Amino acid sequence: MDRQIIDYLPYVLRDVVEYRQLMEAEQPELAALWAAQDKVLADQYIVTATEYGISRWEAILGIYPKDTDGLEMRRARILSMLQLKLPYTKRWLANWLNDLCGAGNYDLAITAYSIVIDLGYDLIPEAEKLAGDIYTMLAAVRPANMVLELNGMRNISGAANVAAITECALDMEVWPAQAELDSSGGVQITGYTEYVYTADAYPVA
Repeated sequence: MDRQIIDYLPYVLRDVVEYRQLMEAEQPELAALWAAQDKVLADQYIVTATEYGISRWEAILGIYPKDTDGLEMRRARILSMLQLKLPYTKRWLANWLNDLCGAGNYDLAITAYSIVIDLGYDLIPEAEKLAGDIYTMLAAVRPANMVLELNGMRNISGAANVAAITECALDMEVWPAQAELDSSGGVQITGYTEYVYTADAYPVA
């Protein structure tokens, strides 16, 4: 609070010692009341809620945060839970994943009896925690006849060297050997080949 309540007194009273002491004693109380009012207004909306507001939403929705969860992770989990609705369409599921993971940070494939989601672990902040929340929430609302598969994808670059060497030799001799003829010789052919492969390793979620 940047306002000083002594400034609301008439100028003739501001220099009175008793009034100055009264204002100095009341100023911290009014500042605390002003800060509490700001928190009440912030807790009306999830995107601006404080620690107290987030904990109240978690109690209402039955969410139990982990000790290592930050405030933003808890906020995202609440928003995701409120956006869940049954039944949902493929377009709704894609929009829901866009809000959580960001567009282009996942792959979604739906077949007759399975929902497969591949998360880009290198692109999504705190992907390991988010993957567990996505699986838990979708498992609660997925159709009963469909299997939910959630994979974490992480790109790991490496090289695998494969070498091959081939040698071919040819010797020729002509008989009978004569002093004036030299008919022996040889040919050697050597080849070297190297191949490099890049493999994707899938971490265990």
